[in-house]
Amino acid sequence: MGQISCKAPWVGLAVRSDNTIAACSSSSFSTTLEGVSSLSQAVNIEALKTYRTNHFTESPLDSCHVCTKRNAVDVRSLRNVFNDLPDAIKTESGIGTVDPSRIVLLDLNLSTQCNLKCRMCSAVRSSGWQSDQSFLASQLNFVAPPPRETPVELDLDLEKFPRLRFVILKGGEPLFDKTALNFMERMVQSGLSKNVTLTIYTNGIFAKKKLEILSQFKKLNLIFSFEATGGLYSYIRGGAYRFDSFTETLKAFQHLENIHISFMYTPQAYNVFDLPDAADFIIETANPLLNHKLALKDVQTSFSNILIDPAYLGIDVLPDSVRQEALKRLKSRKHRMEINWSGIEQLLTKPQNKDGYEKFLKFTKLLDQRRSENVLEAIPAFAESEIALDIKKVSVGT
Repeated sequence: MGQISCKAPWVGLAVRSDNTIAACSSSSFSTTLEGVSSLSQAVNIEALKTYRTNHFTESPLDSCHVCTKRNAVDVRSLRNVFNDLPDAIKTESGIGTVDPSRIVLLDLNLSTQCNLKCRMCSAVRSSGWQSDQSFLASQLNFVAPPPRETPVELDLDLEKFPRLRFVILKGGEPLFDKTALNFMERMVQSGLSKNVTLTIYTNGIFAKKKLEILSQFKKLNLIFSFEATGGLYSYIRGGAYRFDSFTETLKAFQHLENIHISFMYTPQAYNVFDLPDAADFIIETANPLLNHKLALKDVQTSFSNILIDPAYLGIDVLPDSVRQEALKRLKSRKHRMEINWSGIEQLLTKPQNKDGYEKFLKFTKLLDQRRSENVLEAIPAFAESEIALDIKKVSVGT
């Protein structure tokens, strides 16, 4: 008999913006929602029942590779989150239906609508990427054309999920997207919000304008994403916004009693030299502004979302000399909280992904031309390294 390594297929459901559904958002498995009219109906479509059976008898599945990779470098994964849920899984075969009333966690990505076009993102997750990705795909054979937009049109029949206690909203940008905002309003109007812990992954730019509705939930977890500090923030985010206003956003939430703020920073090739500054920002600037105080584990978790895809923007694509310098700076910086950077250090010391580096150079140079930006100005450490010479040698279309 198989072993259950993760509770997700039995207590969770993830709706994705490409009109597919999965047990969780980290799995590479998903199946179409075509022909499915409601969220409660989606729980027991045949593909999900088969997935539960396979998960039970063959786990961990290849489709669980993201969590497997994170756990292998001692980074907390979504598997850990699900397994921390109190509900026990009682099944002998892994086959059969799951009553929607058993679902306790919904992970919803209802739209790609976003006001940003972050460099490590794509049109799969941000509407702002459509034009740039079409251009890049015409020039680079490793960039896929943007997918056809297929908005989620499910009846989100909340009354069928009485045990729902956790809702995660992603995007796109949930506080910019009308579909996600309407869903939040429905939870408030139905009274479900009084029992729900709502988690929102947000860039925070519109957060202050949504204070009233956000205050109606039992608990609110706002996870503010930021991929850099200072000018690098604008470079990675697509140039439209500045990092300066970030602290003002944090101040606006100080009076809410139901709120817990945390941060998500995605370590990648572009920000390896910014990591110490980002840690200082969280510890020295952000933490004093919160109505709760972040513990070391909270700060540690902020850097756990290490970039896996696209692989050509991962930390390991950078030349050995660049990563050695980044490692030196990371180890030499002392913080008020002692952060364990072991996961990052492994990527800074592993053999270089040379194929990924060639793609990184081409992608970066072409996108810089497209956006009238310059990576060597945004990242001075790159300008002082072999990257400066290598990127000049790269020939790309205009």
